Amino acid sequence: MGVVDDAAPRTDAVSRRRDAQRNYDALVAAAEIEFATAGPDVPLDAVVRRAGVGRGTLYRHFADRRALAAAIYERYTLEHEAWIAEHAAEPDIALHLLARMVGIQARTRGVMVILSRDPGGHRRMRGLEDRTRALLAVALERSQAAGVVAPTVTVDDLLLVLGMVEGALVGLPFEGAPDAAERVLQLVLPALTRGPADDTLLHHA
Repeated sequence: MGVVDDAAPRTDAVSRRRDAQRNYDALVAAAEIEFATAGPDVPLDAVVRRAGVGRGTLYRHFADRRALAAAIYERYTLEHEAWIAEHAAEPDIALHLLARMVGIQARTRGVMVILSRDPGGHRRMRGLEDRTRALLAVALERSQAAGVVAPTVTVDDLLLVLGMVEGALVGLPFEGAPDAAERVLQLVLPALTRGPADDTLLHHA
């Protein structure tokens, strides 16, 4: 009786998984570029062409445009989590994390536009938002304990800054996005490190 060699099926399965992951990564990378340069409503055929895969491959991995945007968001969330773990002891970690997030916003224009069209309507996205809040909370606690960030600053304040950056990018050409995002960050950093301005000024405006 001959010996059955099951190594070939296992090898084929591993190869298929690698191919699937390679296609997934190619689609995410292509979508990031297309959403940033052509806008959130770019035809998904452009993503498929840039990724070098078939349309069927796209829909095997992603149900729709929002799923693609969520995958981009998740990729950077994973990067932030790894970075936080590596730099947890740095006193100004909250400011560096915020700067990282702002820089990514400038490079991934269109992603938040897509995701904001159905806020909270996607379970995967809700989980990613919770992870983002957790990252900011950890970083903020460390920087406030070190006296780098004002004790009155909250996680919601940091999220507000990210929202301000998103608003500042609307209508800008792709090339101008990094400078605009950096400018917003420069304007708000003093408030984060010294505390908010005297709100009595608002009542006399």
